[in-house]
Amino acid sequence: MRVDSARESAGIIVKLLGENNMSALVYKHVPVVAAAAAVLLLGGATAAAAAPAELPYLGPTGYKTLKLDMTEAQAVATGLLTDKQWMSGCFTYRFRSSEGTGSEYGDVLIGMNGKVHSIDATSRMLTREGVWRNMHLNDVKAVYPKLAQDPQQPFLYRTPVPGNSRANYTFIVNNNQDIATDFSLQNNEDPGCGA
Repeated sequence: MRVDSARESAGIIVKLLGENNMSALVYKHVPVVAAAAAVLLLGGATAAAAAPAELPYLGPTGYKTLKLDMTEAQAVATGLLTDKQWMSGCFTYRFRSSEGTGSEYGDVLIGMNGKVHSIDATSRMLTREGVWRNMHLNDVKAVYPKLAQDPQQPFLYRTPVPGNSRANYTFIVNNNQDIATDFSLQNNEDPGCGA
């Protein structure tokens, strides 16, 4: 079976679930659900092509008005962040819920220097090259041929960010299924807090 577009994938979902069983929430998120269906139906081969084009980009220097190396005060002033938490000498913030579902530990890390060190992708972000959460590792490697496994932390894979020599994308990979469950845009410097 070949799916040529996210709309066709959405049509398949409606047929599978039935018109009466589609909730308003599913209709609201049809582009995301359609892309997920394409990944399931085609084994991830077209995940990048099926990623919803209207999602905002994470990279090469940040997300929307939030940028790597911004001061904490500048980051908070973007209006994108909430819920400040202390973490081993640094601070993390969550994205507002309107920006998507975030990572388990915090979405934005403020390093010990008081600046934005990393930005974790939410469910509503993708890279400029079309990579997003829950893609198969082989698909990520096809987009980023310089992707390399971290020798000390085998569940992490890193690649330089096209257009930003001072940053990398870091992918957390479920090694049992080779799925890149999460990714982040990170400054290449150590944040100084063990993160």
